Amino acid sequence: MVKPHPWARRLDGIVLAAGQLVAWLVIAMTVTQVALVLGRAMFGFGSLQLSEAVIYANAVFVGIGVAYALSRDGHTRIDVLRVKMNDIGRARVDFWACLVLLLPTIVVLIWASLPYVIRAWQTLEGSRSVGGMQGVFLFKSMLIVMPGLLVLPGLAMLLRSYIGLSKPPFEVVEHPSATDEQ
Repeated sequence: MVKPHPWARRLDGIVLAAGQLVAWLVIAMTVTQVALVLGRAMFGFGSLQLSEAVIYANAVFVGIGVAYALSRDGHTRIDVLRVKMNDIGRARVDFWACLVLLLPTIVVLIWASLPYVIRAWQTLEGSRSVGGMQGVFLFKSMLIVMPGLLVLPGLAMLLRSYIGLSKPPFEVVEHPSATDEQ
């Protein structure tokens, strides 16, 4: 079997670390949301900043989770044809899907979001609600971070697919007894 390319492993490793970090964020987000609901229901206490923090944490979770899912091949596929293909056919589908669909979409997302994010940073945009969180510009940065992070597993997938297309799916190893007889 062909070993994964070291760069593909490194790119996936970055996304894996981000995914593991964000897993803790989900726990914190859930605990905060439960505390907010119980606080409102039992004590009449609510916090706009904590409510907004849950929304922002969810955006970070989704933004990083998308890249993590692609890295772990946990994303949704329409496998009507791909499931019947051999490894070379799957590598071709992955290669062309990455090159023609994923990477151009990432470029468009960054291109469309960049002016919006720059404006938010220039004004250090805060919450529109009185008493809300003031770091909305950081939240909006996820519009660039998500596609930026998504490019890592995309490039890793492209590398793995290219290697799958350029090398045989297995290495031929001579049986040891063939060399012993000579």
